[in-house]
Amino acid sequence: MRIAIIGAGVMGSAFARAWTRPHTKTFGEGIKHILVAPKNLTVCDPDAKKLAPLKREIGITISSDSRSAVARAGVILLAVKPQQIYAALGVLQPVLEKNQLIISIAAGVTIRSIETILGRRHTIVRAMPNLPLTINEGITAWCANRAVNRAQKRIAQNFLSAGAMTCEVKESQLNAVTALSAVGQGVLYTFMALLLEEIVILRVPRAVADQLVRTTIAGAARLLQRTAQTAQELAAHVATKGGITEAALKSVQRDHFNRLIAHAVRAAYVRAQELSR
Repeated sequence: MRIAIIGAGVMGSAFARAWTRPHTKTFGEGIKHILVAPKNLTVCDPDAKKLAPLKREIGITISSDSRSAVARAGVILLAVKPQQIYAALGVLQPVLEKNQLIISIAAGVTIRSIETILGRRHTIVRAMPNLPLTINEGITAWCANRAVNRAQKRIAQNFLSAGAMTCEVKESQLNAVTALSAVGQGVLYTFMALLLEEIVILRVPRAVADQLVRTTIAGAARLLQRTAQTAQELAAHVATKGGITEAALKSVQRDHFNRLIAHAVRAAYVRAQELSR
């Protein structure tokens, strides 16, 4: 089966790599397979500078013509920005066929919006991946329209699970998932950058501080994954009465840290809702 990816940005390139590298999930322990042979994958983007490295690295077919890229493709991944997807769909609309499975990762863009532009019933999956997909540590929430049958859902999940865990949700929940992704990544990385600067101010060498911040956050995340305790319970567990962590937590409570997070989540959600209109 031929596959096409429209858009060679960070996520489009990440999926191209994930789909063409060996995996062991599906075919049993120790038996590696790839989802797509490089010769069967076409990545399309108007920017040749994005395509050239992928061609050298993976050996895929590259194109600047989206219509030719999707010709005879069984699965089409739309990996363009939300502001670009309507123009991209307008170009593709005359050549898309009803039996082609379309997967969109454009944040906030609803299935109905895509159906309206295409003008007829197509099999459409909408997904929200995140950046850790690039290191096989992603999480992708997805939903499908009624035209997608069980076999096509299995195909979609197989592709979306390359490099990520997956969960099927209602489309009405995807904007909340998008907000979580925005805060859980962008805000967390910003928090880590600010934390690094504060530790450096306290005269810890930058290289040492950087390693400490990265490892502290990564270790805390792995512990949360491997324990039955909630994040709130773990926070209470490390906050010894009268201790250092308790002092830090009292400080963030006084500064209304909970409001900052709530405002960040709601701002991301509102923007996702705006993109859905």
